[in-house]
Amino acid sequence: MPEPLKHRFSQDLVRHIADTLKATESSFPVQRFLSLVLPTLEEHELKARSALITSALKETLPSDLQSSTGIIVSSLAPPLEEEHPPADYPDSGLFSWAIMPCADFVAEQGLNSPTLALNTLRELTTRFTAEFAIRPFFIHHQELTLEMVRAWSADENLHVRRLVSEGSRPRLPWGLRLHAFEKDPTPVLALLETLKDDPAEYVRRSVANSLNDISKAHPDRVQSVLAQWRNGAGTDRKRLTKHAARTLVKQGHRGTLAVLGYGPPVISRVTLSTDKSTVAIGSFLNLSAQLVSETQQNLVVDYALSSPGASGRTSRKVFKWKTFKAGPGEKLALSRKVSFRPVTTRTLRPGQHTITLLINGQESGSTSLTLTPPPF
Repeated sequence: MPEPLKHRFSQDLVRHIADTLKATESSFPVQRFLSLVLPTLEEHELKARSALITSALKETLPSDLQSSTGIIVSSLAPPLEEEHPPADYPDSGLFSWAIMPCADFVAEQGLNSPTLALNTLRELTTRFTAEFAIRPFFIHHQELTLEMVRAWSADENLHVRRLVSEGSRPRLPWGLRLHAFEKDPTPVLALLETLKDDPAEYVRRSVANSLNDISKAHPDRVQSVLAQWRNGAGTDRKRLTKHAARTLVKQGHRGTLAVLGYGPPVISRVTLSTDKSTVAIGSFLNLSAQLVSETQQNLVVDYALSSPGASGRTSRKVFKWKTFKAGPGEKLALSRKVSFRPVTTRTLRPGQHTITLLINGQESGSTSLTLTPPPF
């Protein structure tokens, strides 16, 4: 079983932060720092542990931002030149999860000195990421921050370039929502334009995720961007646009599907069935679909699960199934397991459920089932 994320902030990591800062600045109060963190560290989850360390840094580093950021930067490990640390990366200096509370310290203490703070975040992101810490600067110092990150889009370090796209994402998970960019994504789209052909997949994947964020509020605008970007695109950019369009594809956005090469499906003899009509929470069923393609065409086949939601409403979630090219008269048989195990992102409720087959975004048959409480 994977290690819980909260264990990234272990007591050993806290001691490493203290010892590293002490090695840089002999007056750093190690014992004071440890006494502020270690007694309650184990009581908290990941973000709260990081916040606890940030609070201790505010108590123990100099109040002057120039001095405190100077200590942090001088304590850093060498910059990462790859997506992940190489096997021979030195274990001295601050990097990886140790950066998160340091970046939050800069964000909280540096809002009145944005240029110094942003330059410090640029250094920090090359050892992990500052994608969460930079967001208050987009909110409180939008023009200055945009000016600085525009220059960073040509930085030689891939982590700095990724910070441009990831830090400006309107709906970054775990991060502050950038409501101004949700309303008008023009500044973000301009940044993404400079990065769409970045040599690093790490950066291009971030560009795709940001564009996917924007599509949730501006589907037609993103469709237009995708159409422009796919004109004369190579393999890497096509892969980027496909990943960026994933929400619109699930929603059956016809314009986007057409941009990706999926027209209205020409299908006959569609059947959709399950191997059981009743299934218990915690179990699964087998879903099968048969169809005949009447012509040569690109097909994206998904299925939607409609379930009882809160307050009697029906909730609907679309799941990926298969993408392929079909020939004229080709008979296709698809099957997969559908799990009803509880997960943190979805609340399962007993009752009537409907599974609907989606072909190139169009509803193409459905079947019903009854979900029952777990048998224990």
